[in-house]
Amino acid sequence: THDGPIFFGGDAGGFASFLGQIDEIRTYTNALTAEQVLTAGSWSFGENSGSQALDASIHTNHARLTTATAWVEGKSGSGIDLGKGQVVIPNAYQTMLPPSGGPFSISFWVKPRELPVGSVGLMTCGTPNVNGWQLTVDVEASGTTSLRFVSTNYGGTLDLRAPVSWSTGVWSKVDLTHNGGIATVYVDGLKIKADYGAIQGSRAPLVIGTAPGALNFNGVFDELRVLRRELDPSDIGPVAFPVWETAIKNTSTN
Repeated sequence: THDGPIFFGGDAGGFASFLGQIDEIRTYTNALTAEQVLTAGSWSFGENSGSQALDASIHTNHARLTTATAWVEGKSGSGIDLGKGQVVIPNAYQTMLPPSGGPFSISFWVKPRELPVGSVGLMTCGTPNVNGWQLTVDVEASGTTSLRFVSTNYGGTLDLRAPVSWSTGVWSKVDLTHNGGIATVYVDGLKIKADYGAIQGSRAPLVIGTAPGALNFNGVFDELRVLRRELDPSDIGPVAFPVWETAIKNTSTN
């Protein structure tokens, strides 16, 4: 090591300077872990005021709130009332959600305030008929509720419907994964359903609380995390493993 300057883009002896652009340089005093690099964003929504939600990951991809008064009590600290406004997270350079064929996972907590019959938009990323995907909560007249993770209306082939037993006013943990060809939905640590399907990568922002052709979601959203890898089932759950025990009944060791 030495105490001289660090040069970017040039001043390497015997080599031509780099012909291009460079931006967002950061240096660290520690070696980054794979999880730090692959965590594309982490938003705790703990600010409880203002129109910005800070990204705690090393990528600092801060989110924008469409309404600065949408803060409410969340799962941990404050959260976002999606009935008052949406959350918008930029993805112009696909540094958060990947190009076509790339893996990603999305985890969050959600508490519905109401579940009307029809399709309710929970999140979307893309341009209809061009690229991307959306996630909706579909409620039938019979009361049957399902999460629909779909890209067929965005130029893709994924149409995953996962049945969920949701109640209004109750928090649920949702984990979505896509490895480039297979999508999986987990709810409260349990695998609900998996299905095949492709997603066309998009540079559109990730929007929380709405989706084209659906009602806006009315409920509270909190603790969002996006990763540029497929979560392993062991990363998600189950919360506990069953332990079988034998007991001798009607004896002194009962």
